[in-house]
Amino acid sequence: MRGFNSFSCIRPGNGLFVEVTTKQNEIRFRIDTLAHCFGVSNCGRMRSYETKVGGTKSCTCCIHPRIVTLSNESLESKHSLSDQLHSNLKKYGWSSIRYDEGNLTTSSWKDERFVPLFRCQESFQTSRYSFQYRTNESGGSQQELKQSWEVSFFDEPTNSTMDPLQQEVQRNMVEWFELFHRIAVSLCRHLQLPPNILLEEDPQSQRLDLMRAFFYETAEENSCEDEVVTLGSNPHTDWGSFTIVWQDEVGGLQTYCRSCELWTDVTPVPNTFVVHCSDITSLALQTEWPSPLHRVLSPKHERRASLVYFGYPPRHLSLKNIAGSLSSFRDPQHRQSNDDDSAPSEFSEETLECYSLLQNQALGKGASSAAKHQLERIYNMPIQQIIQDKWQQVQRY
Repeated sequence: MRGFNSFSCIRPGNGLFVEVTTKQNEIRFRIDTLAHCFGVSNCGRMRSYETKVGGTKSCTCCIHPRIVTLSNESLESKHSLSDQLHSNLKKYGWSSIRYDEGNLTTSSWKDERFVPLFRCQESFQTSRYSFQYRTNESGGSQQELKQSWEVSFFDEPTNSTMDPLQQEVQRNMVEWFELFHRIAVSLCRHLQLPPNILLEEDPQSQRLDLMRAFFYETAEENSCEDEVVTLGSNPHTDWGSFTIVWQDEVGGLQTYCRSCELWTDVTPVPNTFVVHCSDITSLALQTEWPSPLHRVLSPKHERRASLVYFGYPPRHLSLKNIAGSLSSFRDPQHRQSNDDDSAPSEFSEETLECYSLLQNQALGKGASSAAKHQLERIYNMPIQQIIQDKWQQVQRY
C-alpha cells in the first residue's frame, strides 16, 4: 500500500531538530541544534542575494503570469489553456494554476490540518533513539527556520504500531500526495506532453516524487530595516520535472528576475497553486523554459504553511531519453539531431551554473562545481541515480 516513507520536524534557535523515517517498521531519529539563517549563497552570474529589508525592490520588467485553470472543458478550451501554460512557462518558468476538481478548497488547510500535523513534534523530544546530523532542506550552506513532514511512495504493510498522531500525519500527507499527483498529471496533459516522460503518471507506480509540508517559523529580524533578511528557504532551483506549491495567505515565496536582478513576490491567491518548471525539464528543453531561482522569506508575524510536491520523471529514464522525447517542443533551431551520447554543446557555463541540479551542493557557498562538465557526466545517467547523488549532497539520506 501507499505508505509513510519519512518525516522530519525542526525547531529553530536552540531547539530540537528531529527527522523520523519509517520503513519496514524501522524508525530513525536525527537531531541538531539550529542556528539562525543570515545571508545566502551566490548562483552563477548573480552577484549576491543578500537583501536589506528596508531597500527591497520588486521586479518591474514583468508582471505575474495569468492564472490558468486546469479543467475538463472542451478540446478548444484545452488548446487555449495549453497555449497560456506554454506562454507562462516559457516566459517566467512558473505559472499560477487552479485545479478544477469538485469543490476543492484550500482555505481551511492551515487551521484544520497543518496545526494538528505539527502538534506532534513535542512527542519526539523524549525519544530514546540514536541521533545523527543533517543540514537543511534546500541544499544551501545556511540553516533554515522551518519544520517539515515528508511522504514518498513505497510498498509496505500497514504499520499498526504507529501512535494516533503518526497515523494522522500519514493520513493527511498521503491524501495531499495523491491530490498533488493528480494535479501534476493534469498539468502534463494540458501541456500536451508525451505521457510518462516528465512524470510517472500511474498512481500505483514506484515513482520518485516527494510531498513535503513546511511550517516556517517567524523571524523578527525581517522587520528591522538594517538587518539582512532571514530565509526559510535558501535560493535554489528544483531538480526534477515540475514542482507544485500551495502557500497560505502569509506569503514569502519569491522568484528571481535575471533581467533586472531583483526578487519579486509570488503573491498568494486563494485556492490556487504555483507550478515551477524544474531543472530536468528546463535542460531537456535546452533552457527554452527557464527553471526559476526562488527562495522563501521567513515570515515576520505569523507562521507560514506550505505544501510542495516535487515531481520527477520515471526513474529509469535519462536526460538524453527525455530530451529526445521532447524534441518537438523545442524551437526549430534547437531540434538538431543529437544521435551520440554527449550532452548539447551550446550551453554556456554561465547559463548552467544557475541550475542546482548541476551544482555540487555539498561544497558550500562560493565553490565552483564545473556545471558544464557535470551535465556531460549525468546526461546518460538514470534519473534515479542523479537524484540519489543530489540527496547525498544535501545530506538527505
